[in-house]
Amino acid sequence: MPISGHDSTVKVSGTPTGMVAEATTEVTANVLFQITAAAKRIIDPDAALTVLVNAAPVTTGFVVDYLFGTVTFDPPLTSDVVTLTGNYLPTLAVLDAREFSVVMSRLLADSTVFKTSPHRTRQALLKDASGSIGTLAALHDDLDPGGGSVKLIDLLADGTRKLLEVVFGNSGYAFRAWILFESEEVNGVRDDLVNSSLGWQLAGSSLNLVSYGIGLV
Repeated sequence: MPISGHDSTVKVSGTPTGMVAEATTEVTANVLFQITAAAKRIIDPDAALTVLVNAAPVTTGFVVDYLFGTVTFDPPLTSDVVTLTGNYLPTLAVLDAREFSVVMSRLLADSTVFKTSPHRTRQALLKDASGSIGTLAALHDDLDPGGGSVKLIDLLADGTRKLLEVVFGNSGYAFRAWILFESEEVNGVRDDLVNSSLGWQLAGSSLNLVSYGIGLV
């Protein structure tokens, strides 16, 4: 179904904020639980996270999706209450954004060997993603006037991993990824507005995290 582009939003992660025994909602009975508060579903991967079942910490038998705030249990639980203690990442809208691109790809290695089919065979290896953000905001504009200072120019300068969120119009779905900004470009001509473009690349994690994904928000 077509999606109206003008309803889209582009956001980056702000200052990590603590959550204690944060409530979850059971999505799939006894298996999949998601943080109830939508604003707290992006979990900070650089802070310790404690999963609690009936208020008692557990360390095995589950997988956490840090991008969308879910915990999947294997084996399933039995009518238990799941809460999380750690940090979440609030998101900040990129001011005056008007363009974005998201490219998802995968490295395909040539696996063709002698005396087989005359056609190439390939094996899927590393996943990747990259893209850009176009905005009319100045690079020194503060995206977080109510809290800590977050400026576009600093996103490149500090060289630390960020969370990028692109909400596709009013579809209810968003692309989220852990990224590093690699470039910032400012353009201006006398008969148009000054505009900026920020390029980014996927920044995977040694924690074996899901590095990007598309889901409901």
